[in-house]
Amino acid sequence: MVKLDDLKKVHHQVNYTNTLLQSFTEQLNHISTKINSQKGKIEIGEVSPNPHNLVDNISKPFFKVDSIPK
Repeated sequence: MVKLDDLKKVHHQVNYTNTLLQSFTEQLNHISTKINSQKGKIEIGEVSPNPHNLVDNISKPFFKVDSIPK
């Protein structure tokens, strides 16, 4: 038999779950907005890549070859 206290516990859990889902949705929307604004800046050309930063982002080789046989 279901008691009023059991229903209150279920109601409380549903409210908690809905609050979490709403918080996740707001955070994902915020992240999506930031990503879309960055894509827009790159497509429009407002952000120009700095050549020095680009060189720093390229990975370095693990080994160096002294000479290549002909």
